[in-house]
Order: sequence, then structure tokens, then C-alpha cells
Amino acid sequence: MGTEGNYLRQRTPLNNLPGKWRAGVQQFVLQVEERFQPLCVILYGSVAKGTHTTVSDVDMIVIAENLASDFWERLRAFNDLRPRGVPLEALAYTPAEFAQMLDDYSITALDAVTQGYPLFGGPYFAGLQQKVEELKAKGLRRTARAWRW
Repeated sequence: MGTEGNYLRQRTPLNNLPGKWRAGVQQFVLQVEERFQPLCVILYGSVAKGTHTTVSDVDMIVIAENLASDFWERLRAFNDLRPRGVPLEALAYTPAEFAQMLDDYSITALDAVTQGYPLFGGPYFAGLQQKVEELKAKGLRRTARAWRW
């Protein structure tokens, strides 16, 4: 486990998950850290917001440099790391792809940065938050259904 693995001992949205889910997410993040050396792993969606139910899944975004260029190959690689019995859905982007998503006002990217929680790469996540704050200062705002100018 790298130096950032201390999130496992901190008070995070993971603390509100059932034990099997929490252990599965922790296992997944450690495997992602070892295999992909991510810049950031973001927990987002209902688990990060504390509104999850027993039918929710655990949404995560991984930002890493060394991802397969083929979308399906990328999905398979992350699916192989997904722990059994844990409804975990991970999306993976390169830093350039995620930056483009922010520039394109992607609801997934903007919500992940504004409502998500970094499980790895806190300083990188802080940089993403700064970028979103700059967009908000220029007039970008969240409505009930979308991000708007």
C-alpha cells in the first residue's frame, strides 16, 4: 500500500457502507494503485453523498496515465479487479480525457469533483476542485438536472 492508503483509517463515506462492500472497495483501490499507479481515485454518486440504498452501486472514477486506449479493453481490465459480491462500477480516464470532460461540462465529471470524495490522490483532486471553482466563478452553476451557464 502506498503512502495514500491512510484513507482506509480516516472517516470517509466508506464508513457508512456494509462491511463486505467497504472491504471490497478498499481491495479494489489497492489493486488499482498497484496495477495502474493512478493520479486519483474518486468515489462519487450516492455513496459519496450518503444517499445510497441497498440497491445502489458504488461509483468510482480512476484517473491514470497508463490506461489501454481501447475502451472495451479498459473496461475489461477494471472489471477483472472488481471484487465479487460488491456492486462496484468504475470508469477510467486519462488526465487529458478527464480534463476534456470538465471543459465540456460533463455532468459525470463535474458531479464527481463537486460531490465526490478522493480515495487516492488528494492533491490531484484538489487541483480538479480548483478548476471547477474557476468555472463556477465564470458563471457555471448546478441546477436540479444539469450544469448550466
